[in-house]
Amino acid sequence: MKKLFLLTLLLYISISAQRNLTQYVNPFMGTNGHGHVYPGATVPFGMVQLSPDNGRGGWDWCSGYNYSDSLIAGFSHTHLSGTGIGDLCDISFMPTALPKNFDESKLSQQKFQTKFSHKNEKAEPGFYTVTLDNKVKVELTAALRSGIQRYTFPKNNDAYVQLDLGFAINWDSPVETYIKIESPTRIVGYRLSKGWAEDQRVYFVSEFSKPFSLHWLGNDTTLPQGGTEFKSKKVKVVFKFDFNQVLIRTAISSVSIENAKANLASDKADQSFETIRTAALKQWNKELNKIQVKSKDKNLLVTFYTSLYRTMLAPVIFSDADGSYKSPDKNAHKAEGYTKYSIFSLWDTFRAAHPLFTITQPERIGDMINSMLAHYREYGLLPVWELDGNETNCMIGYHAIPVIADAILKGFKGFDINEAFTAMKLSAMQDQFGLKEYRELGYVPADKVNESVSRTLEYAYDDWCIAQVAKHLGAEQDYKYYSSRSEYYRNLFDPTTGFMRGKLNDGKWRTPFNPKRSDHNTHDYTEGNAWQYSWFVPQNVQGLINLHGGKEKFSLKLDSLFTIDSKVEGDNASPDISGLIGQYAHGNEPSHHTAYMFNFTGEAWKTQKLVNQITRTLYNHTPDGLCGNEDCGQMSAWYVFSALGFYPFNPADQNYVIGSPLFDEAIINLPNGKKFVVTAQNVSAKNIYLKSASLNGKDLTRSYITHEELTQGGKLTFTMSSKPKKTLWNEATAFPPSTTALVNPKTINKSEYAEKVKQEFLHAWNAYKKYAWGHDQLMPVTKTYKDWYPVPMLLTPVDAFTTMKLMKLDKEADETKQLILSKLSFDHDIFGRHFEITIRLLGGLVSAYQLDGDKKFLELAEDLGKRLVKGFESKTGMPYQFVNFKTGEVKGKVSNPAEIGTLMLEFGMLSKITGNPVYYDKAKKAFVECYNRRSPIGLVGTTIDVETGEWKNRESHISGMIDSYYEYMIKAYMLFGDEDFKKMYYTSMDAVNKYLTEETSTGFWYGHGDMKTGKITRSLFGALDAFMPAMLLIGGDLTRAEKMQESCYKMWTHFGIEPEEFNYRTFEITYPNYVLRPEIIESAFYLYRSTKNEKYLEMGKTFYESLVNYCRIDEGYASLKSVMTKEKENPMESFFFAETLKYLYLLFAPEETLDLSKYVFNTEAHPLRKQ
Repeated sequence: MKKLFLLTLLLYISISAQRNLTQYVNPFMGTNGHGHVYPGATVPFGMVQLSPDNGRGGWDWCSGYNYSDSLIAGFSHTHLSGTGIGDLCDISFMPTALPKNFDESKLSQQKFQTKFSHKNEKAEPGFYTVTLDNKVKVELTAALRSGIQRYTFPKNNDAYVQLDLGFAINWDSPVETYIKIESPTRIVGYRLSKGWAEDQRVYFVSEFSKPFSLHWLGNDTTLPQGGTEFKSKKVKVVFKFDFNQVLIRTAISSVSIENAKANLASDKADQSFETIRTAALKQWNKELNKIQVKSKDKNLLVTFYTSLYRTMLAPVIFSDADGSYKSPDKNAHKAEGYTKYSIFSLWDTFRAAHPLFTITQPERIGDMINSMLAHYREYGLLPVWELDGNETNCMIGYHAIPVIADAILKGFKGFDINEAFTAMKLSAMQDQFGLKEYRELGYVPADKVNESVSRTLEYAYDDWCIAQVAKHLGAEQDYKYYSSRSEYYRNLFDPTTGFMRGKLNDGKWRTPFNPKRSDHNTHDYTEGNAWQYSWFVPQNVQGLINLHGGKEKFSLKLDSLFTIDSKVEGDNASPDISGLIGQYAHGNEPSHHTAYMFNFTGEAWKTQKLVNQITRTLYNHTPDGLCGNEDCGQMSAWYVFSALGFYPFNPADQNYVIGSPLFDEAIINLPNGKKFVVTAQNVSAKNIYLKSASLNGKDLTRSYITHEELTQGGKLTFTMSSKPKKTLWNEATAFPPSTTALVNPKTINKSEYAEKVKQEFLHAWNAYKKYAWGHDQLMPVTKTYKDWYPVPMLLTPVDAFTTMKLMKLDKEADETKQLILSKLSFDHDIFGRHFEITIRLLGGLVSAYQLDGDKKFLELAEDLGKRLVKGFESKTGMPYQFVNFKTGEVKGKVSNPAEIGTLMLEFGMLSKITGNPVYYDKAKKAFVECYNRRSPIGLVGTTIDVETGEWKNRESHISGMIDSYYEYMIKAYMLFGDEDFKKMYYTSMDAVNKYLTEETSTGFWYGHGDMKTGKITRSLFGALDAFMPAMLLIGGDLTRAEKMQESCYKMWTHFGIEPEEFNYRTFEITYPNYVLRPEIIESAFYLYRSTKNEKYLEMGKTFYESLVNYCRIDEGYASLKSVMTKEKENPMESFFFAETLKYLYLLFAPEETLDLSKYVFNTEAHPLRKQ
């Protein structure tokens, strides 16, 4: 008895705690204009949506109903909520009252559609009623898989009801329909149709509360009296009733008539109309009470609860009472252990509706994910836009993935996570819809696939979601691969315009470009333009900020989105671009996250202002209350979240970014019995800004909360003000998470990163030892090796040795030393490339001698020097490109300034150590000979004949083939104190800075120009050129050095890692590969040593992370075939050990590791000690 009393008490408390919230739902909200919603009767996620249809096509009648209309043509049992394409409206009944003397032989010509007035229309959750102009009263209610109609006819007329299976609007078209009359109170049939849903099947049973007296069964042209069954493309039947009131109970199924009958029985549809209506209302009230808000403004309450109501109209339950459903393979399947759902408008709902379900519908999450996995098993891929057991492939992306990822990462169970992960990857690896090109190029090419920009951005986000699941499951290789793909958004950012822009298959931008232009789904953007789509990088806002050139520039651009004029240009502009504030289009989903982006710039007050403006001006409780397609709950879910005060900016990262709440209090009743309470003190239409915020009594020091914090229950308190508090959450530590973290340099632990770099050196070195020991290079992708010549020259061991010495890797250094001294020999009949052998081997051996002290290194160096010095024996004294180690024979008379000049440090130091001046003298003579052949304006060309001294290629630049020619001028002065080199350097740099510099909207650069005129001919820059900031700094030009390093860093961050060469004006890549080059790291090292500005440590951290993320493999470090796709390839260059890892290590290591006042680096980063 005590137990019974306790249960009764608990039930009473539960019921009494619920408020009557259905009173605040207005199903007519948004039924006018572009909202595309229906006002009819349904239950939460119900299979049946029984609602009126106006009977006309057109975009604003996608749901069958628009508030502007004054006709009703029927009441059908299936409807779409807020979509941009019209379909369904199946099993359409229509009552009418005709005079008692009506000539029934003319029924086939009778128009059943009837006028009505909104003053005679009413709707509430689970109920709709209208009294038509012909005085017939219609009442509709619904159960889970059935709809109940109650028709009340005027007493002075005869009662007729039409069932028209041929009724269709918009895309829908019947293929075959069938009606069978089983008794005067029961009919069955089916409607097979083709439209947006390619193969839609609706089987039904209808039971009448009263028998009909007569019926006419036929099609839309002939309607003879009588008959028991009829099959046609458009079957129609008219019933006559001798009663003033009739109830019609109809259940549907996608599988069979028998299943429809079973569905009707399971719904207990034989209960009274009022009982079913009351049950529906109770279901709705229970669902709405999951979030209880308080406000004195009733209109706000209506807008909120109608929006919450709308989030539960899709997806809909699709499986029958026994679990059966029709699948995309056109067969019947059975949902075992779960309920099958349909109508997944995923391009829309992944953004906010599905994240909201994880709070309000946690018990349905497993069923929804299982529904998607069933689609995967039966169709081969996860759903894109699933409709009644059909894949429509409408819209873009593969957005089942973020929904599934969100469920997995939030810890939901009840589905096979491993199967889900497999399905996610398979869907991302298809060759359709531009995915093949996306994988190959790193973007979807605009001249191959429509909507290329939108596809690229959304694929990249979906890939990020896969990466997070991979990380969660410990699938490291998948994590790296999809993380790399998630950065492909960078490939379409055009820094010259500041927009994401269409790029052609050849890597060039599509022209002309107009960021306001929209061509509905036939150009580069899906239902939008560049203004609206260029912000879709929810996974990495900081990365996007970096592309814009920093927080200030990004913020100005984002400001302009909301203030620029709202004109959308183009002859076929998308009608979905609506609800405009500037070019921000709230009426369509791509913009939905954008107002929250100011939280990432430290200007949360701007987000608060905009979100409040949107909630108060673009939503209201009237038929005009939606500014665009409602889209199966997404538009409403945005409002629900934003009205509460937060929003799932990145739908799959388990965080909610804070905006501006509307309500005094909101209580989220959680399924675990806990509550999450949001209180907004002093909130009003004027007090829209946050003055302070606390979570569970403690100051909230960040502009977001986590899903775990919400679901654990607690209290989020806002204090509101009419004035913005601009200091609230303006520090980087308060920003929401982003893939590219905004690093506070002071938090970088230098010793920690020095150790990390050392460990990566060991990782690469151990791979070399395993697969390439004793050879020149490791080929990490194929786990093989490569030698430059018929005999190994030990390029990697020699290049790595000096780095080992600086890192104090004594064991590795001793082992490497033994290899070099025992195996390296130059007594071979082979042609070595003078320049490469000098900088790598001669420089490496001289440096090894100085760092280690073993004279055997010097002996090898001197032996090599004697062989190489013969290469200078040209008529001009400039060296040939190749010299035979054994015979002294030379070849390659066309050389370049870099290969001529970049011998001075190595040969000069060999002279200083050995006392033999011949090396110094010959190297200097070669240098001077090249220098003296400058043009009258002081520039050198790219290639020169060393025998004649004639220039072959007169293009001047600082890129490969010239680059280190300038570097060795200033370094030769530093190392040897030779004033001639100092004079040559500053004279040369005066000309270079005068003619080759170019400052554009994208940064400060050095271009390619004509050596005679100085006119820039090509705006090219690349990885090799990034040595320039270091050289400028060494030469004393800190201003240019810092400006140029910022530009180089922009090049790196734009692509995620630097390309070999690109056009700095257009950011079009000319050579997309990356071969582990060090120059940009070298410049960061020098600048940090000189300025102590910790932003260069931040750069170094970025370089380190990029290398690890994109180039690290189990077998060492790979080059990249393309920085856009991050596809890996051989080799692992020896300079990766000599330069890249050395400079990166020294950036973080203590300064005493190498005293720059005593050492000068050669161009291979071998330190040469001043004598």
